[in-house]
Amino acid sequence: MYNLTQMINQFQRRVFPVALTVRDLPFCLVFKTTNYCWYSCRHCCESSGPNQPRTFIPADVVGAYMDAAARYPNFDKNVVFTGGEIMSAYRFGPANYVPQLLDNALGHQMGVDIKTNGAWAGAAFGQKIFDDLAGVVARHAPYSMSISLSLDDYHISSVTNIAKIIQEMAHRPNQHVYIHLSGFDATFNPLMTQLMARLRRANIRPEQGMIVQGNQTMPILCVGDKLRIYSSTATLFAHGRASDLANARPVVNSRFQILSPDRSVLMAFDPSGRVTLGENSGPKISAPWRAGKNIRGLDAIRADLIMGAARNELMAWIMGTHPLGR
Repeated sequence: MYNLTQMINQFQRRVFPVALTVRDLPFCLVFKTTNYCWYSCRHCCESSGPNQPRTFIPADVVGAYMDAAARYPNFDKNVVFTGGEIMSAYRFGPANYVPQLLDNALGHQMGVDIKTNGAWAGAAFGQKIFDDLAGVVARHAPYSMSISLSLDDYHISSVTNIAKIIQEMAHRPNQHVYIHLSGFDATFNPLMTQLMARLRRANIRPEQGMIVQGNQTMPILCVGDKLRIYSSTATLFAHGRASDLANARPVVNSRFQILSPDRSVLMAFDPSGRVTLGENSGPKISAPWRAGKNIRGLDAIRADLIMGAARNELMAWIMGTHPLGR
């Protein structure tokens, strides 16, 4: 016979599955460091672009939240740095902004993923970025990081820029870097073919290999002993400016597809002072990280997000739109 506590837990899991998932699952930190970007892509979920403010989440704020997260037993020790375009800090942001973030994360032995459009690869300050990335990797070996790049028609010269980045990384010793290429189903394979042809002309010939991620084994391309390239495709969802694109698909029950049981909960910090569940979920469940001139504690933020998820679910039950109530 169930005792009272078991009955309450069963009731909560029935009525508030998302809220309890947010509470119980491992979580990952995502920092949308800026909303500024050189590009104004029509598919951008964040509506980032050159007309957005050239402001950045302060490096000490990012560091404080990484320090706080490191003390949680259910923090999965992974952090994502994205935007907008994080590398725009080399033009408009604080000096050494990017190396400071990377040093802090790798110093905590966290997994690091940098999401960037790669447009800086051929810029005058691009060499400084390559030097900084190489320096960070060398300082924290054997710990590594991932660089995520978009291979699609929305990012101008994506094939050229990605080829430049791979070439530069391949010629540097002991990089210990993963390069993740992502795009959309219709155009990804033709663009990948162009990229491989360009690399071959530069005498870079990636070889087939395999990588284990959790319970999955996936193919990768290996350049030398250290550089690893893997790829994935995604569906174009109708968020941000993508809502008018013919191949953009609406998200069904988007407020309940923020996360899945086999992944970490994404806590995404943005420069406006908000933390949102998921990077690009539909209706947002969010909480402030800033309180006046001060920053809020991670405990308080997580409590607000859990409560926000519970409120959304309660309202869905009342309105008859909760998937479990249909």
